[in-house]
Amino acid sequence: LKSPGPSPLGASASSPASSGRRPALALPALLPAMFNCGDCNSCRCGGDKQTDTVKVTFRPPVDAHGSENEVVDLPDVKGAGLEGAAAEERRRLEREEEDRRRAREEEQEAERQRQRELERLQVLEHQRLEELARQRRLQEEQKAREEEQLRQQEKAEALRQAEETRRGEQLGLFLSRHGFASVNERKRIKGGMLSSASAYPLHVAVRATDAQAVGLLLWGGAHPRGGPKA
Repeated sequence: LKSPGPSPLGASASSPASSGRRPALALPALLPAMFNCGDCNSCRCGGDKQTDTVKVTFRPPVDAHGSENEVVDLPDVKGAGLEGAAAEERRRLEREEEDRRRAREEEQEAERQRQRELERLQVLEHQRLEELARQRRLQEEQKAREEEQLRQQEKAEALRQAEETRRGEQLGLFLSRHGFASVNERKRIKGGMLSSASAYPLHVAVRATDAQAVGLLLWGGAHPRGGPKA
């Protein structure tokens, strides 16, 4: 084979040693030079494919210290994406669960507030009913006292009228028995215990020592000294 000239691999190998970086293989430029069959007699003469085949083995590049570079594992982008999606899904589920929990707590708190408000209104209603009952009871007691007082007054008035009627009847009997028409009428008395020619009903009762008659005459308006009132 005819040498294609200076090898690009040799030029590339000398550069990393001086710069300390990994050598870069210029394979696209190297392959045509390695397989240039322009001057190859075997290619022109229809050489044997079994014996004239060139086998090329690519080895890992060698660093500046003469050792082969270690194989770098590339990250599993697909796996990382799946893990990220799973993590995002977990966070979404956690947020939804947190939202549901917060909603339940808010609903429970609202229910407790409604219950407290209901209890407060029930207490106010109970107090209102108690106050109405108290006022009604006071009114009924006041009405009962007034009715009792009225009954007592009516009873007293009835007793007074009955007493006046009784006294009037007794006074009338006394005046009629002694011939007087009124409590202050002056009447001539004939004989008996009276020394004067005339007397009043009160004089007759006093001289007869009739205390009940004296009281009835005074009650009926008789003048204490006899005769009409001045």
